[in-house]
Order: sequence, then structure tokens, then C-alpha cells
Amino acid sequence: MTGTGKFDDSWFKCPELFVPRWLIAFAIEGRRLSRLAEMQIEVLQLLARWHSAEEDSSVQILSIEITDEETSRGEVQSFQIGISILDTIRLGEALAKPPEPNVNVAGDVVKSYHWVVGDQKYCGEFEKKFRYGMMRYLPIGNFDEEIVKIIRNKNFVLITHGPDKSLAFLKCFGVHLEPIQTIDIEQVAQKVLHVSPGQGVKRDEFVQEMGFNCTDPQIAGNAAHLTLRILLMLLHKDMDRQPRRDGVPMDQWSLLLKRIVGSKFKKKLVQLKNSPIESSETSE
Repeated sequence: MTGTGKFDDSWFKCPELFVPRWLIAFAIEGRRLSRLAEMQIEVLQLLARWHSAEEDSSVQILSIEITDEETSRGEVQSFQIGISILDTIRLGEALAKPPEPNVNVAGDVVKSYHWVVGDQKYCGEFEKKFRYGMMRYLPIGNFDEEIVKIIRNKNFVLITHGPDKSLAFLKCFGVHLEPIQTIDIEQVAQKVLHVSPGQGVKRDEFVQEMGFNCTDPQIAGNAAHLTLRILLMLLHKDMDRQPRRDGVPMDQWSLLLKRIVGSKFKKKLVQLKNSPIESSETSE
């Protein structure tokens, strides 16, 4: 709000800021006002941390999942990691001008990776189960170099489903990632869906709510991707419950979020072993 008490909706002219501001509103403790009003009050101080002086400094919103750890003599020999990143700039462009119906919006705004680290054998089983991108195999000694190529340290918000264990795990490999904020979608669900504290909502239940099937939601890459889709679903539901304002295209934005959330995955392209880090996205 402005100093006169008038609702300041000028920031809606920058739709790429919408999701970051909404997330900050949930990160602020002691909520007593409507979400939109709260997005005006304490947000500006935190939002300043989301941008550096560097060019292309837009904040990343991402999820990380670690699965299938294999250890020997107390040391991790291999594991699988899923990383999914929400591109707020591309999402802002889509919110400002909704793409044509045949455009793969989900694949454009959410980039997902599944890496098998330290496993020397090619595993076609996991390659087929990862639904939202293409798999990559990495020697365990190269892992730390590759992850920093796609994650902007100290300039990302980590989205989790339950307590996070990924950052502590990654530190064991010399990867020290520091998020601006960590937001648990279970806590978001408590506020949006009025779920009782401690009750929780399983990922399978969220997926069912989104209206499509994912046969292997526990696979690291799938889990990371679904966490971000669940976040967008909760945003969509929360947005629909907020009061409308003249000149604010909330209905248009809500429909686009719903489109992303419910988009079906397509069969991904065949992945070659040790492929480059940039790969085509085929989801929706």
C-alpha cells in the first residue's frame, strides 16, 4: 500500500515479479491481512535481496530432490538428483501475453533435470521413468562443477515438500548453496487449502488434484518438477480467492497458471550418455 493507504497495483505492470512477491508474502510471519495487501507491506525490503547489480540477475525459484544414495564404507558412491527451475522472466512474458493454445508453456517456464551421479552403468530404467526432460550421467568428481552452472547461489528461493535435506547433503560434496528463502509447500497448503498442521498432503494427492498421472513421482527429477507444479497450483488456488482489482488481470493470470499446472507431459527425446547440460524440454 502507499502512504495514503491506497492499494498500489503499479507492480502488476511487471508480471515477472508476481510469483516472487507472492512467495515473499508467504515467507513473512504474522500474516493478518489479505495476501494482496500483504504483498505491498513488507515485501519491498525482501524483494531488494532478489536482485543484484549484475546483469541477468533475476531470481531463481527451484526445487532439489536427492534419491537413491548408495554408500560404501561410510562414503557416498552414487546418488540421483533432480533439479527443477522456474524461470520467472519467461513466466512473466507468458502472463503478460498468453501464448497460443498449442505452445508448450510448461516446458518453456519450468526446466527440469535428472542426473545420475557416480553410477558408471547406463541405466535405461531411470531414463524411461524421468518424464519431464532428459537424463544425464555425471562422474561424481565433476558433479560440483556442473551444478553451479545452473543454480545461481545466493539468488534463488528453494521450494521443498517437507523439511529440506538436499543442501546439507550437497555440502558433503563441496557444494555450498545458500538460498534467499526456503518455502515448504506443506506449510503453504496449510494456509491455502486449510490443511491442519501436521496432517500434510502427499505428493500423490497433489498430483491427483492436478488432474494427470505420473507413474513415478518418487524419481528425483519427477519429484523436483512436481514440487514446482504443486507450488503453481497453490498459487492459482490462492489467487482465485483474493479480491479483484480494476486493471489487474488476475483472471487471465489465474487461467495461465491453471494451464501450466494441468499440462500433460510428452514423451521425451532419447538421451545420450554424458550429454551437454543444455537439453530440450518436452513436458506439457
